[in-house]
Amino acid sequence: MPAGGSLEAWIATSQRAAEDHERKARSLREGIARKQSGLLAERAVGQQLDPLGQQGWRVLHDRAVPGSTANIDHVLVGPPGVVVIDTKAHLGRVTIDASSVRVGGWSFGGKVEKLQTYGRAVAGACAGRAPVFNIVCFTEDVGLAAPRVWDQATLLELRQLDAWLHGLPQVLTPRQVWDLAELLEDVFPDRLAPKAAPQPSAPRPTRRPAAPAGPHARRPGNRRPGRRRGSTAAATARRLVALLALLVGLGVAQHVGLDALVPQPSHPNPSAVTAR
Repeated sequence: MPAGGSLEAWIATSQRAAEDHERKARSLREGIARKQSGLLAERAVGQQLDPLGQQGWRVLHDRAVPGSTANIDHVLVGPPGVVVIDTKAHLGRVTIDASSVRVGGWSFGGKVEKLQTYGRAVAGACAGRAPVFNIVCFTEDVGLAAPRVWDQATLLELRQLDAWLHGLPQVLTPRQVWDLAELLEDVFPDRLAPKAAPQPSAPRPTRRPAAPAGPHARRPGNRRPGRRRGSTAAATARRLVALLALLVGLGVAQHVGLDALVPQPSHPNPSAVTAR
């Protein structure tokens, strides 16, 4: 290795790492700038919607979509029904034809389709209790002289929103508005609301052995010492009986043998013996 070779390798590796970090930092800064524009746009729309709460509407902001990381910017529930609003801070003119919608020359159809997905989720939760409207609200001037409809979604500018909402026919009573808003608030919770802590699961019951079928049934894992002790006692008794019988037999034999060996006196005259 030439002189300073290890330092040269370290410098090259560090330069590549620094360039990679710089690319990531640049991407993060660009993302932050976009999110800041979106934040200002959502707040601007929210400021215009909040006063509707005093006019018989329920206003829900930043609602989570169950089963995904997406969110719905605003959900309105009022006398005309339910309005799902997606806020955009895009710059450029909106151009609409029969087959496409563009903003500043860029395709916007995918974002309209995403809004419709949210609208279908809300409509499914409503279960036909109220009409559901899908709205794309631009906070910047995008050249829309009046609200435009494309593929069942209405595109309008923020300055047109209030008049559009008040131009809808009223179909729900105040009680229906309240009940439907409560339902949607549960189905689509606040995205920043703390999640409920998971409940501990119940302990799994320990499996117990089945009860014995009768008073003399053998239990698993238990021996039957009584039977073994009984068998041993019976065998011992039999041995004792056999031993006693043997001893008795030996005693009788010995007695017979001794009598045979000892000579017996002869008494030819039994009367003499009696007289004596």
